[in-house]
Amino acid sequence: MKKLVTILCLMLLSLNAYGECVNSGYEKYNKKGMIKGAPAQGGEPAAGVGYLHIKDIAEIFTNGKASDYIFVDTRPARLFKECTIKGAKNIPFKFSGAGKLTKDFVDSSNKAGKKMVYFCNSIKCYRSLNAAIESKCKMGATDGSVFWYGRGTAGIASSPHAKNILAGTKCDTLRILLNGKAKK
Repeated sequence: MKKLVTILCLMLLSLNAYGECVNSGYEKYNKKGMIKGAPAQGGEPAAGVGYLHIKDIAEIFTNGKASDYIFVDTRPARLFKECTIKGAKNIPFKFSGAGKLTKDFVDSSNKAGKKMVYFCNSIKCYRSLNAAIESKCKMGATDGSVFWYGRGTAGIASSPHAKNILAGTKCDTLRILLNGKAKK
């Protein structure tokens, strides 16, 4: 119980650290999201953080624009190895602030002119949401450089675009679980 109270306090403190940067409606995901598992809403979660849909991700890969982006998988390394977006970088995010997301990473991405797309597992995973907000609100990412893909690897795996976008040892298994059969 003490550990749960500590986690809740840290989550609330991280929300306050974002100040007015967080758009209305998104503060509830910092407070309840990891515990209640409520699906995240669509739309921009914070000032200067764009929201991408599956069609946007598919278009980036179809049009050969993937090199303009850094896809950041905020899940633990084990899940990253199993199935992720092709070419993604694994930067696990932890609400305690002990994650590997750094201002140096954000600054070097900005300097290289890369757009950062944060994602995690699904619409009930808030690592990527909070990493995107932190990049913009606390680490000073430039306007137009931070995006959040809120449906995660599960959203891509359940789409017809999965084969072109995902890579990993268990992507086929994930697609079968979500779709009931393998997609060719």
